[in-house]
Amino acid sequence: MNATPAALALALGLTLAACADGAASGPKFVDGGGLPGDDALLSGDAGGGGGAAADAAPPGTRDAAVTGSDAAVSPPADDARPVSKPDATVGPPPDDGAVSPPPDDAAVPPPPDAAPPPGGEPIDAPSGQWTWVDFPDSACNDGSPTGIAVNPGVDGRVLVFLTGGGSCWDTQTCLVLHTTTTGPFGAPQFALLGPAMAATFFNRLDPANPFRGWSYVFVPYCTGDMHGGNHIAQYGPPGLETPFHHVGRANMEAFFRRIAATWPHPAGFAMMGSSAGAFGAALNYPLARSYWPDATGVLIDDSFPLFPGDVYPQSVRDGWRDAWDLTPLAESICAGCADDPSLIHGALAAAYPGDRQAVITSVWDAVISSYLYLTPVGYQLALDDLATQVWANIPDLHAFRVMSATHAQLSDPTLVNQNGVNLFDWLGQAVSGDAAWGDVAP
Repeated sequence: MNATPAALALALGLTLAACADGAASGPKFVDGGGLPGDDALLSGDAGGGGGAAADAAPPGTRDAAVTGSDAAVSPPADDARPVSKPDATVGPPPDDGAVSPPPDDAAVPPPPDAAPPPGGEPIDAPSGQWTWVDFPDSACNDGSPTGIAVNPGVDGRVLVFLTGGGSCWDTQTCLVLHTTTTGPFGAPQFALLGPAMAATFFNRLDPANPFRGWSYVFVPYCTGDMHGGNHIAQYGPPGLETPFHHVGRANMEAFFRRIAATWPHPAGFAMMGSSAGAFGAALNYPLARSYWPDATGVLIDDSFPLFPGDVYPQSVRDGWRDAWDLTPLAESICAGCADDPSLIHGALAAAYPGDRQAVITSVWDAVISSYLYLTPVGYQLALDDLATQVWANIPDLHAFRVMSATHAQLSDPTLVNQNGVNLFDWLGQAVSGDAAWGDVAP
């Protein structure tokens, strides 16, 4: 199941720290082995491993300090806000006019006389700012606990974002090549991402942002399994094996018990993922639906198209199934989904009629094309086949295809345009139910 180091290093998106040359427009995080022009979004770079520069901090965080075991890393100078409570508040304070106290379903927590929904305790977090929440019943690859960050909004809708950062499935990919982001990931690591998040769909001050008033849930990635695993693998030579916790799905189940208790009846939700997180968003979409059956739902896949099974190398598919125990989860979505991920789109459409699916990709994605051992032209042809043979048969699925080789388009959606259509505007149509929403392609 081993592949060449050069191909995997490029293909699986080794996460690097923020690019210093991006400081003028806000630091960006790279999920593509440092490929030119690759501005992938928030791919877990602040975590422990997963790349030569994985421990480097983004600009503006060198002098940050940690206060208390659960406290966040605070920005330097006059923005420092040390905190010490277990659910550590991180990031900037609410901006005047940006977020007011949340009404009804957006309230956090529920009224005192409301009984907590079964399965989890509501998260107590102030609106308009980030709060890190530890989950002792979760784990990164090394067994260390992780958590999520929340930022309550005002309009009763919830955006759940799953980060990316490569993947791994055997001794070579997990321990030798380090082709995925790894733990630990807690409040200090999340705080390092703050500057890079300012230009994204988390920006409440951007009037063009269709998610401006939503509540945000940030799900980090440190399990190497595209948020879909439920298995502790053993890697390394006999007698010297190292446990690797591929427990992304188990983490998601723990997270959603409290996410759904915090927002029990949202008006709408979006499951959004970038790169490896995009596959995770699709795999975990039914989980969100099980908690929110009456809400308007949207799946947003940024830069991990779900191709037919034969497009992925057999060794990769075997690795996913064996190392992560992915088959039970995939087959719970549809028979055959473990071997053919493209079936997931149709299965979700059949199970949740009226829900929308938005796919975002570049036509020559340098990271994913290498992952599939395809030339850029070969990738474009595979994408065209996917569009005509799968996407075209699902009325509520539309794609935004960008004429470029960049990977992950959500780092700054205001800068992504195709055929005169801006990505933010297109996403706004998707989540608002606009009947004019459609495909955008070169």
